[in-house]
Order: sequence, then structure tokens, then C-alpha cells
Amino acid sequence: QISIPLNKDSLYKPIERETRKFNPLRIPKALEAELPFAAKPKRLEKKEKVKRPVLIGYGDRTERETNHLLQQLGTIKNDKMRKQEEKKREKNEKRMKVLQKQNAEAEKRAKASRKRVFRLQGIEAERAKKKQRIEQNQY
Repeated sequence: QISIPLNKDSLYKPIERETRKFNPLRIPKALEAELPFAAKPKRLEKKEKVKRPVLIGYGDRTERETNHLLQQLGTIKNDKMRKQEEKKREKNEKRMKVLQKQNAEAEKRAKASRKRVFRLQGIEAERAKKKQRIEQNQY
């Protein structure tokens, strides 16, 4: 007798499926109002967890003193930061004034330079015209 070859893919396996989760049925308010009481969906609202406030300052004396000291340190730090910002702003304003003054001087020098260059160009143009007129009169 000849044995039949066994292919692993040909064996039947149990089918594994995920359980499906359906969204709740939504019934419009108008339609729900027309339904008889027995057919109305029973809505069970979820209870919200009550959050209890954290009470600060009701601790013992040492806790109150440490909170007070921390608050004082925070105030000192904020004052220091405010003074630093003020100092930085004033320094920046001084720097901007110096830069504006330097820019104004540079612009003044550039304007004078352009004026000199254009004046020289004008003189050269006049000389060229004069020379051209003299050459035309000779012929």
C-alpha cells in the first residue's frame, strides 16, 4: 500500500474571529417620544467620579512655613528676572541709538561720495561735449 502525502495546508483548522463590538443604537428624540414606555430605550447614564479638591495650607505649621518660604523665593526670583529684563531692554535701546547714529553717518558719507562722483561725471560729460563741438567746428 502507498501512503498518501499529507500537506499541512490542507488540514482543517478552527476559525479564529474577533468578537465584534457594535456601536449603540441611536434613536432620534422625536421618534423616541412617540414610542410607548415599554419600547423606549433605557438610558443608564454613567456616574461621574467626584474629584475632591486638594486643600493647600491646612497642613501642619512646618508645611505652612515651607510654603511661605517657597513663595518668598519665587517672589525674589521674579523680581530678579524683571530687573534683568529691564536692564537688558535699556542696554538694547542704547545699542540701537549708537547703531542709528553710525548708520546716519555712513549714509551721510555715502551721499557725499555719490554727489562727488556725479559731479565729476557731469564735468567729464561737459568736457566731452565741448571737445565734440570744437571738432565739428574745425571741419
